[in-house]
Amino acid sequence: MSVVVLKDSDVHNVTQLDSITGPTDTDNDNIQKLIADIKTSQSKELTVEQSTSYLAAYKSLVSGEAKAIVLNSVFENIIESEYPDYASKIRKIYTKNITKEVAAPKVSKNKSFNVYVSGIDTYGPISSVSRSDVNILMTVNQDSKKILLTTTPRDSYVPIADGGNNQKDKLTHAGIYGVDSSIHTLENLYGVDINYYVRLNFTSFLKLIDLLGGVDVYNDQEFTSRHGKFHFPVGNVHLDSEQALGFVRERYSLADGDRDRGRNQQKVIVAIIQKLTSTEALKKL
Repeated sequence: MSVVVLKDSDVHNVTQLDSITGPTDTDNDNIQKLIADIKTSQSKELTVEQSTSYLAAYKSLVSGEAKAIVLNSVFENIIESEYPDYASKIRKIYTKNITKEVAAPKVSKNKSFNVYVSGIDTYGPISSVSRSDVNILMTVNQDSKKILLTTTPRDSYVPIADGGNNQKDKLTHAGIYGVDSSIHTLENLYGVDINYYVRLNFTSFLKLIDLLGGVDVYNDQEFTSRHGKFHFPVGNVHLDSEQALGFVRERYSLADGDRDRGRNQQKVIVAIIQKLTSTEALKKL
């Protein structure tokens, strides 16, 4: 969390400010933690002028309406998507790392529980913020020992929770606001509680498949992936990590587009679970 001013501003310290602008309706907890830290460390009390979003706050800064704004780094990608040069226009005069302790969910031994699988479309650190192109709910029934996989297409037009301010947008864009936004969006959509989540990007997916020594799936339609140009014949196929990534990313070469991609993603998840529960895979991990 940072206090931000324009690069050519004559403000160099938060003690020069009386107020900052930020979206308290959607990120109030983090903003108040920043305000409290400034009060403690700088002996300065700041008030917060309300904005509808971090993007709106940035626009008010550029227009001169706001002298300084608060900025959550999670939302910087949203600003950058509309203002690619924004980083060169601003200066951060105060930064505080905000941590949040998350209690482990309590799930009854005999009850079903839900796991959200989020796949973001980027390489690098898993902490990177990006769109969530994979949105799968794993419902685990502990009585029947069965798992139900439910895929929600990335382009589903739904109210986006938290930073999305419940405005309708593509589901994939919830990922830009962080994994909590995706979770709350799906909880609201289906009326269920999501107890756990798994978050993967391209890099962590490749590492997982490598650790497992590849996975085996049944492919029901022949296609060539746009990513990696891998050819997948009909039938049982063994996928190494790069092939698996091409397999789960492809949608344009498939008869039913994104729906078929979702089915292929489910096939790979099943294959991963089967490998993870095998004795040989457990030895590798």
